[in-house]
Amino acid sequence: MPERNRVASTRTLRDVLTLAASLIGISTRISVLPSALAPIVGLFSKEIREIAEMRFQWDRPYLVDSSKFAARFWTDATTFESGLGDTISFYRAASQK
Repeated sequence: MPERNRVASTRTLRDVLTLAASLIGISTRISVLPSALAPIVGLFSKEIREIAEMRFQWDRPYLVDSSKFAARFWTDATTFESGLGDTISFYRAASQK
């Protein structure tokens, strides 16, 4: 099997939320809390405090090399759009039960 170096495009959180909203059929409404205010607001909100602590996960793109995984297991990766659509469908079906 020939080695293919495929790099997925980097998506911002705004891109992901916009795509999810379009798949669900709603408009995207995004509010931004300036990063300098997060620690202050975190004094009053546990959720914001936790987001401020985990900010390092969102301040730069992460590049993942999946070549070792693909060599050992499989290479037919699910596209992001397909995976997000399947996830939304799963939760819609689960909420109907």
